Amino acid sequence: MSFDLSSATGVESFNSFLLDNAFAAGWVPSQADVALLKALSAAPDAKFENVLRWWNNLNSYSSEFASLPAGAAPAAAAEEDDDVDLFGSDDEEDDEEAEKIKAERIAAYNARKAAKEDKKGKVIAKSNIILDIKPWDDETPLEKMEESVRSITMDGLLWGTAKFIAVGFFCENMLKMGAEANQSEFRLVHPDFE
Repeated sequence: MSFDLSSATGVESFNSFLLDNAFAAGWVPSQADVALLKALSAAPDAKFENVLRWWNNLNSYSSEFASLPAGAAPAAAAEEDDDVDLFGSDDEEDDEEAEKIKAERIAAYNARKAAKEDKKGKVIAKSNIILDIKPWDDETPLEKMEESVRSITMDGLLWGTAKFIAVGFFCENMLKMGAEANQSEFRLVHPDFE
């Protein structure tokens, strides 16, 4: 597309072209810009702000006009494709293939999971529980307190080891460990307090 800068409509079309371009042949000044500059008899009107910017910018290169690269004729303004979907897929076949691949992968995963459960048995979720039990005072019998705690029974609850930890001033705490093997909600309540 060439611009006829001798008419106002030509200058107006060149002004709209310069909205997206710095120079006539792209982003660097070239001989194409020099030819268009010579076609203008004088500085463009201020209402053509992009052409005026281009005019002032190109005049700053006036000492280098002979050394500027030969540029192609002014490029036509590229038609914009308003229907561009950068993140989507235009091919519905690809979507169908992707869904097919996804379904195959899910089926393979479920088959592996079922084979693993058949081989090892169903995995039961377990929770580790650590209880820090503090006596009321230094005269509380810790062995009796341990027996009272171990008397708590429920499905899946396995008591581990207990140890007595010296706190200070002849007082001890009892640290009790247990493991719950059920998937159901677990509440530890002493039978005397239910």
